[in-house]
Amino acid sequence: MTRYPHELSGGLAQRVLLASVLATEPDVLVADEPTSALDVTTQAKVMRLFRRIIEEQGLTLVLITHDLVAATLLADRVAVILDGAIVEESETATIIQSPTHTYTRALVAAATSTEILTLGDGTHEPS
Repeated sequence: MTRYPHELSGGLAQRVLLASVLATEPDVLVADEPTSALDVTTQAKVMRLFRRIIEEQGLTLVLITHDLVAATLLADRVAVILDGAIVEESETATIIQSPTHTYTRALVAAATSTEILTLGDGTHEPS
């Protein structure tokens, strides 16, 4: 590589960082908003990469995100946090299909992507 880190695009810098972390073969990866600064195409690539690594290497991913669609595509379980406290925690499909807390219901209702409708079956791939 002949470029300095500050010369990389946001998406490329994100992928370089992810590759360097994954090269250490961690058992657990904490990812705080890993796709928030990326364009939609790069977000999908990163989510596919996470899904592949989770399945192939048994990586445990702790995903911290405001993106409900990303969370549902990658997570087996979801915890909804409001004002620093967990207000609801369950399997992903349960959270999406039968949210019990008012805030969780509002989050699910606000999700505009049709992708969220296919959650919980374990077969959906991000496009």
